[in-house]
Amino acid sequence: MPQLQIDLAITIATALNVGGSGTLGTLADKNLLRDAWDRPLLPGSQIKGRVRHACEALARTIYPGQPICNGPRPEQTCPQVLAVPKNQQDLRRCLICDIFGSTFWASPLQFHSLSYDPDFPNVFERDRPFDIFQDLRPGVGIERRRRVAQESLLFLTETTQPGLRPVFQATAAIVGTLPTTRHAAILLAGLQQCTRWGAAKSRGLGWSTLGIRAYYNNQVLIDSLNETPVAMNWEVLRG
Repeated sequence: MPQLQIDLAITIATALNVGGSGTLGTLADKNLLRDAWDRPLLPGSQIKGRVRHACEALARTIYPGQPICNGPRPEQTCPQVLAVPKNQQDLRRCLICDIFGSTFWASPLQFHSLSYDPDFPNVFERDRPFDIFQDLRPGVGIERRRRVAQESLLFLTETTQPGLRPVFQATAAIVGTLPTTRHAAILLAGLQQCTRWGAAKSRGLGWSTLGIRAYYNNQVLIDSLNETPVAMNWEVLRG
């Protein structure tokens, strides 16, 4: 089955909060997720979930006659094509579950976390924790029934520093196999629809731009990370 590799670089244009819990050394109630070097992270699980949601919406628009799952609800994921015999498992998966997997079988792709490190690509030479530039934003809880601020519910949210424009990146951020170029096209289209990450997106946090380099079956599909960008290779995608 053809191999797929996607390198990603997500530049955060506004402050970002990807929530983690149990972080020490901060007064925030909602902390930034960090790795062992204290570098801020965009976890692979969030990338997979956000991109799957975008791909589901695209697939329902492009292929209105095909059944598409409603992940992550287990009872609404494949196998849902009940008319197909159980011994023909490949035909019992919808287009989205072919890419992202479901409750009943694993995804053929692996989604890796993206980290912010100005020393990229020499991150393996790092010998001390990363000195993060952070910002604390105050907020208050809202009583939705009365539409007033709740008493004793002031909280602090830790974000990246506004104006810093950190770049979260990883080589081989998404790797694995996909059966056809149609699957690769849906995945790339969904990726490019994801322009906001983390929490409080409606409040202006996590807006971003995407840099992407994708290979399918050892052929370049798109490359916006190069000094000389390569536009989408429609010849490969058309098969």
